[in-house]
Amino acid sequence: MRTRAARGDQPPPEDELGVTTPMSSSWWSQFVTDEDFVKIEHSGKLVLLMDILRQCELIGDKVLVFSQSLVSLNLIEAFLAAEDQQNEQNRQTASLASDVRISCFTH
Repeated sequence: MRTRAARGDQPPPEDELGVTTPMSSSWWSQFVTDEDFVKIEHSGKLVLLMDILRQCELIGDKVLVFSQSLVSLNLIEAFLAAEDQQNEQNRQTASLASDVRISCFTH
């Protein structure tokens, strides 16, 4: 076996790692459904972040989120967009319900 210093910055060859077949990038597909991709409950960190963001919104604070991962930031953006869409639908439903109640009282 060669040492890391002898290899330089190169990763060890697959035969040294005992890898016999290439690993599929979709090995997890048997455990994950399409619906799971939009469930924030699967990530404790995202649940906590969304809770912090909601609390900050209530008190008027601004938040800046840093990450070294663009994939993580894209995921956060997608969840924020989904939450914003859900909030908009809730506002429209509440407004419609209010209009119906007012209509019932005026007739």
